[in-house]
Amino acid sequence: MRVGIISDPMLFQRDGRVQEQVRSLVAALLAIGDAGGAGLRIEAADPNRTRLDAYDVIHVFSALNGNHGVLEAAREMDVPLVLSPLLLPGWNRAISGRAPVMQRLGERRSAWNAQAAYAHTKRALQLARLVIALDEAERATIMSAFLIETNRIRVFPQRGGAAPLSPQHAAAQVIACYSGLVHGAPGAVRLRLWRKPAERRDITGSNVTI
Repeated sequence: MRVGIISDPMLFQRDGRVQEQVRSLVAALLAIGDAGGAGLRIEAADPNRTRLDAYDVIHVFSALNGNHGVLEAAREMDVPLVLSPLLLPGWNRAISGRAPVMQRLGERRSAWNAQAAYAHTKRALQLARLVIALDEAERATIMSAFLIETNRIRVFPQRGGAAPLSPQHAAAQVIACYSGLVHGAPGAVRLRLWRKPAERRDITGSNVTI
């Protein structure tokens, strides 16, 4: 199974809680892919060099800065899509009513050449087969501000909550989701999670099920 990871090109030009969490998750995903466990190949995808349909799954981090276009292209190629939207703070149920009205006004005034961040984000969320939230607060925002069905959302929190996951175990859960999309049904995946390459020591085997 070959998985391509694509992020907002400006995501890591800032430092903060979201960037730290995404960095650690992506690093864990790539480390598992490098180890080659369970027939996995996980890599940073470059749409400028590689066609999206060369992958079995595309996982996009951030719904903004043009990434909705990546999801549209992958959907046209029938490639299963996972989205970690990394939503802007402050979006809530009220915006789901106001934003479409403002969007239509902006489109008419710009001769249909302008679209707002809300429209791009909602389009990206609609295109994704599976949406992964950073925490329960983001899940609630996805549902209330964008009206996305709860059965399409997964949460694997690395911070807060009753039982935060390590990046490695969050990555194992995410990979189980990839497998479910590729094989068309929920399933279990046997993974071996690795420390940094210099340590070269197996730390655990995890059975994860979606």
